[in-house]
Amino acid sequence: MKDKVMTRFVSLLGAGALVSMAVVVSGCNSDWNTQENLSKAEEQQGPVFTMAEEQFGDDVEVRNLATPEVVDTVDVGEGMEAEVAIERDVAEERALTRALKTDNHYTIVAFETGTGKEKGRIKGRFNLATGAFVADVGTPQYIVLSPGEHCDFVCYSDQYISREGNTLTISLPNAHRALAGKATNVEILPQRKQSVTFRLQRFGARVRTKLVAPLPLPSNMGAKIVSANNAVPRAVTLNMVSWSTANLNNGTLTAAEQNFAGAPVYNEGGYSFNTMLSTGYAYVLSGTRSEQLSLSFTRGALYNQALASKPSVRFNSGKTFVAGGSYVIRMKLLPKYKYLFNDGRVGYLKTPGRAGFVPIALVVGNGLAIALWDVESGGQLAWHTFYGFVNQCNPRAIVERGVSSDEDYRVAINDPETGINWTWVAHRYSGATYAQVKANEKGFFPAFYYCAHFDTELVQKYCKGKGLASNVSGYRRWFLASVNPWVLVYTAISLQPRTSFSHRGYWNKFLLHKAFRDAGGTPLKTNDGYWTSAESATKAYDLNNVVSRHTMWPHDGWLSVGASGSSGDAANFRFYVRPFVSYLN
Repeated sequence: MKDKVMTRFVSLLGAGALVSMAVVVSGCNSDWNTQENLSKAEEQQGPVFTMAEEQFGDDVEVRNLATPEVVDTVDVGEGMEAEVAIERDVAEERALTRALKTDNHYTIVAFETGTGKEKGRIKGRFNLATGAFVADVGTPQYIVLSPGEHCDFVCYSDQYISREGNTLTISLPNAHRALAGKATNVEILPQRKQSVTFRLQRFGARVRTKLVAPLPLPSNMGAKIVSANNAVPRAVTLNMVSWSTANLNNGTLTAAEQNFAGAPVYNEGGYSFNTMLSTGYAYVLSGTRSEQLSLSFTRGALYNQALASKPSVRFNSGKTFVAGGSYVIRMKLLPKYKYLFNDGRVGYLKTPGRAGFVPIALVVGNGLAIALWDVESGGQLAWHTFYGFVNQCNPRAIVERGVSSDEDYRVAINDPETGINWTWVAHRYSGATYAQVKANEKGFFPAFYYCAHFDTELVQKYCKGKGLASNVSGYRRWFLASVNPWVLVYTAISLQPRTSFSHRGYWNKFLLHKAFRDAGGTPLKTNDGYWTSAESATKAYDLNNVVSRHTMWPHDGWLSVGASGSSGDAANFRFYVRPFVSYLN
């Protein structure tokens, strides 16, 4: 009588990515006790094959994502945007293991090669401690095959994969646990043990998020990875005979809420950013496109805005998630600044309809904006050119008692004058022969003059052939600001409250640069002074007043108020000048 072969499955935890079966031969006309001798054969030869599963991240394609392929800028509603990129999950890649990790229940099926006819099946689990396959009680313990036959073997985790005929189906909720593998065209040999090896593969990918921001991120951040309705694959089907897959569409993903923990500082372009990494993953099926997913915030606040009130942030486009892939979506959350354009209107750079106009100033509030460039292409100018620098030239000096410099600076900060009047109102100061409007005195008050006439410089140098609207040009529009508007510059750029500015306010270097560079402007020069129009003295006005003049000092990490005085020639006492504009009619 023809010999038969009984296949029994044995496993060890190890380093090879294989599932193995020990095949034991029994002659049907022998008086050999099959079960007893099977045990002896295992004792003599030992379990020589291993079963292991493909771990997430163990994929060559994923390893090639050392540098993100695509970075998209995504609108996040009023006042915020995000730069989104996909990067390799490096931390998880270092922890890869090929050993069996998951306590799944498996079905192993043998098919006749070429016909797809099922020859038998066996169900059970692999013991994670010993590696031995333990068939379910009350089910077949072996698959009986004939020597010389050629068979295909399929193993799948039946807890998470359903079967109908020869089609396996992996649904979206099971993307993280489903495993299946196949060994093809195996010739059954007439020997007591035979290895039949196959690799268990995954059909899902995992995704987590890294949040990056120039300002500190709150510790209570929470978010979910979601999709629009019917936007992602809801299942993957797998033909057990041909081993071909197909996606079933119209699925919807709402993953569990992710918490976030601190992560190493992210560095880019010479700037350092605060970073938090989600502690959990969302799982999708292979074939899902990155742009089909988005991040929906559930908790936390940033830039004075509740993130849960913001629209979901779409992931960047152009990436198809592959089976077994492990991905990090890096999301750099950034503020959006408002700008004043050459047509006199205010908006974000990407506000619809703004593309044909030129941004000219950063809006800081109260109908005020600071120019994107210094006057005179960034040169230093004198406040005035008369010999006596300390002579009062404004109709009113800010009264400071000299108790302490910090207290005096606070008085200047809270003084309501913007600088418009000190630029445009005629005043006859001591020693002058006529009442002078500083805005019109190029030779005597160059800092004021070039601020007041910055509209001319804008058209000549920066407006790209476009003109200026009436509310951003002409009389009383451009001026040399006092101290008060500079505090608005601080609050607009830093996104901190006015109360955080005493005589100094701290800001972020990246935001300082971004606010101007995004619109094609030049950031404020650091570690040097800018003139204000403010004079200070112990009296508001006196022919013999000795005044000092306030300056502003931008630094990479802060903005501070200063005061300058000189007994020398005022024409040689120079600082930088940045004009402001009052644009409300």
